Amino acid sequence: MAFLSGSCEMMQSKGTFRVSQKARIEYEKTLIKRLVEKEFQKAGLDSQSFDIEAHYDSSLNYHEAKQEIADKLRAFIQEHKKEKLKHKEHEAHLQEVQMQEYEAKVKEEWEKELIAITEQKEVDVEKHFKVVKDLVRAVLQSPDVHSLFLISEAGFGKSFLMLKTLKEMKVDIAYLNTYSTPLALYEFFFDNQDKSIILDDVEGIFNSPLNVGMLKSALWGIGEKRYINYNTSKDIGMPKRFEFKGKVFLLSNTLNLNDENIKAVIDRGYLRQLEFSYKEKIKLLFEFAKLPYEDLTLKERVGVAKWVKENTSEATINLNFRTLPKLYALFSLYRHSDGWKDLAKEVLRDNETLAMVREAMRSSGSVKEQVRNFVEVSGLGRTSYFKYRKLLR
Repeated sequence: MAFLSGSCEMMQSKGTFRVSQKARIEYEKTLIKRLVEKEFQKAGLDSQSFDIEAHYDSSLNYHEAKQEIADKLRAFIQEHKKEKLKHKEHEAHLQEVQMQEYEAKVKEEWEKELIAITEQKEVDVEKHFKVVKDLVRAVLQSPDVHSLFLISEAGFGKSFLMLKTLKEMKVDIAYLNTYSTPLALYEFFFDNQDKSIILDDVEGIFNSPLNVGMLKSALWGIGEKRYINYNTSKDIGMPKRFEFKGKVFLLSNTLNLNDENIKAVIDRGYLRQLEFSYKEKIKLLFEFAKLPYEDLTLKERVGVAKWVKENTSEATINLNFRTLPKLYALFSLYRHSDGWKDLAKEVLRDNETLAMVREAMRSSGSVKEQVRNFVEVSGLGRTSYFKYRKLLR
């Protein structure tokens, strides 16, 4: 800087001095421009949107110009962030409106479907179980596949469906729905070695390695034959080895599909998990409402089904095929009043968190207000709100 000062003193031409002054200003502008770029980078914005030339006052010294630019820059970035947030909220509002319009349209179509179901005289539930029936046929006809594992939550008619399907196909059936010791299970297989066996609520069977071994042998053999063994030195009153020629259908509410023993058994046949969405459950209840039940009229049965639809949601955790008979019994007690409805609400239970999300969604506020209400009531975060809202939708 001393050299520059000396040079300026030696310069006689005013024009030459103005060039040096201009160079200094440009240099200071460059420094300030770097400052601007750095601040914009921190804010995640494009520095090109800030016109340094328009905001730079060349009459100020460097430190004054730098401070003025910094103040203007801070205000500019703050305003830009507000506009960006405003735009983001506007976009979110538009998306929410579109989602509500879509949901309203889907709801209207769903209402039409339910009306169409009640207007049809025939009960049509077969389409919901077609895959299961096809798999049963495949097992019965296959020379190599001998089992079907059917999993669904309780109350969705696994046992009824399997028994009905096998009876329709006119095969001999043996049914077991209690926990079995290894010896009892071996005896059951021996007594029914040529039949189609249904093992219902089989969760406990897998607790015994001997049971698992017998199931493996029953479902897959060496070559074309499947031999089941029971190794013991005691007299068990039957052969300790026999050829099993039947088929096995295993029914369960829930199983740990990562368990190695369970995986080894399932791998020997077909696996089908019955999963119904909330709307599918309601449709099926409307189908079942057409079935006679004691002295209730069709109008009364459909009325109960409609009440279920209006008073449940995806948050309801015990909505299944047993729901209607339970509510029919309550309805019969209060045939000429609405007293049964209060009791019915006690029968149906909600997942508390899902219920809170549902209530927040039903409020007329914006998404931001819905989230705030949910957080205040539940104590959970906004991430949980959107997670559970996705499940409901």
